[in-house]
Amino acid sequence: MLSQQLVNALVLGSEYALIAVGFTLYFGMLNLINLAHGAVYMAGAFAAVAAYRAAIGEGLSSGLALVAMSMGGLLFASALGMLVERVAVRPLRQAPPLVFLITSIAVYLVLEQCVLVFFPNGANPQVFPDPFALRSFSFAGAVIGEVQIFVIVLALVLIAGLHFIINGTRLGRQIRAITADPIGARMMGVNVDRTVGFAFALGSGLAGIGGIVEGLNFGSVSFTMGFIAGLKGFTAAVIGGLGNVYGALAGGFLLAIIEVLVSGYLPQGAAYKNVVTFALLILCLQLRPDGLLGTKKSSRV
Repeated sequence: MLSQQLVNALVLGSEYALIAVGFTLYFGMLNLINLAHGAVYMAGAFAAVAAYRAAIGEGLSSGLALVAMSMGGLLFASALGMLVERVAVRPLRQAPPLVFLITSIAVYLVLEQCVLVFFPNGANPQVFPDPFALRSFSFAGAVIGEVQIFVIVLALVLIAGLHFIINGTRLGRQIRAITADPIGARMMGVNVDRTVGFAFALGSGLAGIGGIVEGLNFGSVSFTMGFIAGLKGFTAAVIGGLGNVYGALAGGFLLAIIEVLVSGYLPQGAAYKNVVTFALLILCLQLRPDGLLGTKKSSRV
């Protein structure tokens, strides 16, 4: 039913939107495409698994374990994003974009292999905890799991928090200033290095929550999950308009709606939904390369 597909699209769109924000922040501030972002998303999901297991091992309730899981994924991904920025981005900020693009691929592979080698049994998919024990209810013809309600509410809270940070805090003003004119922002006293580091922490933390959304929605995570998810997040950012946070959010939900409708209503649609996704990317680059909410002169956060 359409109502069920709408619920599925909201959950999937939450994941894509949370990943896409990082891509658009990095591109808007530095004019760089960070393909390591998908690995940070994956690492955040694995950190959440480890945090949940540790919380249960300490005898905490499922509710507290859920909080520990969310905070573990968020904080680990944020710290990892700041580390990537300090080690792999800042030294190459003045290098040609192709140099950083290649470096980001290398960073992705390093992070993926670290999870494979150092996470216990990391080579195999990890069962993701379900604190809601598959509880669900029916509404308007759709079966809605409590985990889906949690995911949607969490995403909406984070999006509202992101809106507040971008528009109502000093950090947000500094991010917008660097996006508009990095040289002018530095001349006005903005600490560009620190602000970029915080932006990487923000985008990476949201990606880590995106990894948790993936795990809760599908019940497992694997060390290879970052590749396709990263490409989907990048596609959402391009469709919405690289450099525009609200474009990234809109692109994420639009992409999810298209995928869900293709999977649900076309014969064997699930088998080639990725084909439709990346064909849409090609079409967008041809017809509107600046994205739905992008501008030709400069994108804005």
